[in-house]
Amino acid sequence: TWVSREGLLNATKSELYFTGIYWAFTVLTTVGFGDIFAFTGNEMIICIIWMLFGICFYSFAVGSLTSLLSSMDIKSQATNA
Repeated sequence: TWVSREGLLNATKSELYFTGIYWAFTVLTTVGFGDIFAFTGNEMIICIIWMLFGICFYSFAVGSLTSLLSSMDIKSQATNA
């Protein structure tokens, strides 16, 4: 299992849970696993914070662009009417 593969056989339940949360954030934010990844708990916390920041930034950028294009479309329809 992933517990033995990652060398977490003697880990506490909280360590296993936190490692699982880190894995879920990495997969769901589509960051991937790449060549560089977190080893310690502190590194995992920092990575999760950066992933959340990335989600917020990306969501804001896409939302702003969508709003801009929507308002341009409404103005275009008003001038053509």
